Amino acid sequence: MQRLNKMFSVASAVLMASALLSGCVRDKEIFPKDSGDANRGQIVNIVNGGDAIVGVFRDVAPANETFELMTITRSPKDQSQLNMPLTVKVTKNNALITDYNTAHTGSSFVELPADAYTLSGDPGTITFQPGETVKTFSMNLDKSKLDLSKQYALGYSITEVGSTGQISGAMKNVLYNVGVKNPYDGIYSIQSGLVTRYNSPGEAAGDALSGSVTGNPDLTLSTVGATTVLIGNLRWAGGTSGVAGIDNLRATVDPATNLVTMTAGGNPSLKNWPGKVNRYDPATKTFYLAFHWNPTGAVREYEMVIKYNKSR
Repeated sequence: MQRLNKMFSVASAVLMASALLSGCVRDKEIFPKDSGDANRGQIVNIVNGGDAIVGVFRDVAPANETFELMTITRSPKDQSQLNMPLTVKVTKNNALITDYNTAHTGSSFVELPADAYTLSGDPGTITFQPGETVKTFSMNLDKSKLDLSKQYALGYSITEVGSTGQISGAMKNVLYNVGVKNPYDGIYSIQSGLVTRYNSPGEAAGDALSGSVTGNPDLTLSTVGATTVLIGNLRWAGGTSGVAGIDNLRATVDPATNLVTMTAGGNPSLKNWPGKVNRYDPATKTFYLAFHWNPTGAVREYEMVIKYNKSR
């Protein structure tokens, strides 16, 4: 009997130790590493908040769609704070749109039309109930109210918190780029291609930036119109140097023929390469593109086949 009691005592001790260790793990998951700072309030932030714009891109269909948009969290420093409610005020902040446009040349974001969306409970003043650490808001978007030629944005800021809270310095603001994707939008891989730089018409430069572009980094094709995409991340041969001088490079597809017209807002001389066919193959989601610019000076010729890889 004495031996059984001893075995029971050891087993009980093991179980109690396991429970304590499990409790410690849970506490570390809930409370930040600096939870020992007695002066710190519980941090409140917007998930994905910061200086970068957050892309929220939806397919054209269905015309009306509901999806999660914004998540706000709090990080209590201890159990006492977790067991208390916390009030937080979240405000729509259009100044974030203006600031972003000013800081990024070529950006022209406008506020998402108020009649095109509703949120599941206007953020306004929200209350974290005892034990609650996450608040999520969904958006219902009526895509029929959007103009695909425009870039829409929506900004929010945490402006006030209760007495035990502390607003995150780095994640108190968020700016969403809410957009609808046309059928050509996505990330594309370069299947083959060649770029040639000239010192003057007929005189090839023969430099390291000329040559094959096969295997260069993927391109981003972003919707800027019902049938137009903005081409991003285009690079010279070798894939390390970005192509300059043709900002706002665009491809516009004629849905009736699938022929493509190339333009560049930053360089009006960029045109389809004469004698080459620019087209889109909807069956394989592949673009066959050939264009050139600076035809009377330092000519540049670029030809490539790019195939849809994934959504952005």
